[in-house]
Amino acid sequence: MSWLEELALKIRARATNVFILQTLDFDRITQLIKAIPTALFHYKDEYGQAHGRTPTIWDINTNKLYRKETPYQRETELSITEAANIMQDLKTWLIRHAGTFMIIHYVWSESQAQSLTPQLISISQDPNVYGSNSLIAVFTASEYLFPETLLKFCHVINIPISTD
Repeated sequence: MSWLEELALKIRARATNVFILQTLDFDRITQLIKAIPTALFHYKDEYGQAHGRTPTIWDINTNKLYRKETPYQRETELSITEAANIMQDLKTWLIRHAGTFMIIHYVWSESQAQSLTPQLISISQDPNVYGSNSLIAVFTASEYLFPETLLKFCHVINIPISTD
């Protein structure tokens, strides 16, 4: 099973709303962004209708947020105001924007991980976030940058470096 299939399986199993993706391969970020709109990551609403997900990308190192509406379109950078509102109350934003697949990249320091931890713990098992079918995937150099408590509420996937 590929790491994308494992991620899709855990999402469908409703294991958590937060996934920690450990890799040193930056190509995996692009690979996930391209895969999100595909059927692999579709979700069903309360009426059984299938919907595609819209990736929202937060580059934690530049503090910029992007939305990618279609796989072939360039990312659209969100305004400073919209980005600030999202970062201020990420959980509420995920609830209001059903089907959002938020990608946070690239967490490489303990201070970055610590700054995200309170929001990620709160989001990880929140029933309203589950109900909105939104979720977060965090790309990181090491899962151990995050506290053990958070890791218990998330699903960690160790992604191999690509050979292609």
